[in-house]
Amino acid sequence: MTANIKIIIADDHPLFRGAITRTIEDLVSVLDQKVTVTEVQSVDEVYSVLEASDDFDLVLLDVNFPGTNGLSGLANLRGCFPLVPVAMISGNDSSDIIELARGLGACGFLSKSAAPEEIANSINTLLTGEYWFPDQGLKPQDNIDREITEVAEKVASLTPHQFRIFTLVCEGLLNKQIAYELNISENTVKTHMSNIFVKFNVRKRTNLIVLGNLLSAGNN
Repeated sequence: MTANIKIIIADDHPLFRGAITRTIEDLVSVLDQKVTVTEVQSVDEVYSVLEASDDFDLVLLDVNFPGTNGLSGLANLRGCFPLVPVAMISGNDSSDIIELARGLGACGFLSKSAAPEEIANSINTLLTGEYWFPDQGLKPQDNIDREITEVAEKVASLTPHQFRIFTLVCEGLLNKQIAYELNISENTVKTHMSNIFVKFNVRKRTNLIVLGNLLSAGNN
């Protein structure tokens, strides 16, 4: 374990972020380690922080984090920052979501309903470089559907800007609405959309939405 631990908590609920931060601070204080916890409440903040410095020891990413379209956020973070360990946190700890997160490269899965001591233990395990999944062992398994794997690889290939547009398309927004949401021109959106279509090998936004939905299980 490093002497200076850096963790990102990506969750849009400030009370939960605060609770996890306190749990982490209590954990590392016991281990006599210095810790820096960065709390972020939007997907743009996640990328901004990691683009400035990607030497974080762990990212705790909410499955239902706004702007990530379920587990698409995990796939894209793993693609853009492959050296940064990402663990998912969720109030929905069904086995299919856990297995999908595991298959898409998460190093762990934390349940929001777990006791603080259990969350602390799981984070401690993750910080030692091990995997942690509830009641399912520590070693990841590659048992997800081939089609999902291919979609995840395409999502991982998107730039942060392309990924943001991709998630908004999956939410049903039109180009004009996306331009307004991201404060960019509609022509810029169209350019990004053309590049996204090429990466996904599709010609229509409806096809893109169908593929994106394969990774949105965490929102159901």
